[in-house]
Amino acid sequence: MQSLRNITADMGLGCVESVHEQILGDHIRDVASELRLVDVDQLIHFLKKENADCISDVVNSSAELFFKPGTLRYGLSGEFDVSWNNPPSVSLNMEFRNPPLTILFSLSMSSQMASVEIYDVHFEHRYSRTIVEVDLFSSSLSKARIDKKYHNS
Repeated sequence: MQSLRNITADMGLGCVESVHEQILGDHIRDVASELRLVDVDQLIHFLKKENADCISDVVNSSAELFFKPGTLRYGLSGEFDVSWNNPPSVSLNMEFRNPPLTILFSLSMSSQMASVEIYDVHFEHRYSRTIVEVDLFSSSLSKARIDKKYHNS
């Protein structure tokens, strides 16, 4: 397996964001799978009624299996797409926080897939978009998990 240092060594700055999304997606894959077990009609109903408490409960129940409490939470907004030609899809704005890292992102889900789009990455200390930042990004996600499959030690 290639290390992050090797993956990012020859990248331009624009590619670091893509690496962030790949790392985040890998870490929350299990949470997305749990969320996709919830009836999509129920999630859509909660979004239509702007019932953030119910969506937060669903997200927290899914996240608590894999992450420490409070590190991954619903960002209080989302959207859905229901059309005649495609299966329904739901996008939830999410927040990951495990100092020194905060990530604001969208988790989009349909019956066959899930994806993430990062809106903002914030470190408590200023770092350039470098290998150090990517290492800290990955490390913060790993340290927030309660399962050991992502821990390097």
